[in-house]
Amino acid sequence: MSPSPSILSEHFGGTLIIRIQCRKLREVDVAHQLQRAMVAEVTAANPQVVILDFTAVETLGSVAFLAFLAVKRQGNVQRVILCSLNQHVRECFEICRLVRSESLPSAPFEQADSVADAIALAETASCDDSNES
Repeated sequence: MSPSPSILSEHFGGTLIIRIQCRKLREVDVAHQLQRAMVAEVTAANPQVVILDFTAVETLGSVAFLAFLAVKRQGNVQRVILCSLNQHVRECFEICRLVRSESLPSAPFEQADSVADAIALAETASCDDSNES
């Protein structure tokens, strides 16, 4: 688990799960603190898949997107899966065209309903990748 009050983290195989603990991600200082904590955790773990759990997040401002995009740019990270987004947070990501869909296949983030669904999504894609080899 992470020592930062803004996140809790755990490993599930080669996947890093980061549970965001901030309820409101609208202030620059909060977003920077969150970014530093997540980047430090990702750098230490060096995962290929990161799951960001938004269960505790109630509101989100555009300044927070930089923190999530920073995670995507770290080391071996190939995929970032967002999960447990409430309607407001989901709409923020969708309006900014940051979540993959049929019409946006190259958006930086994938989306799942829950941590369990995100883990399943990560494992399914990993199996598909290994079957192609």
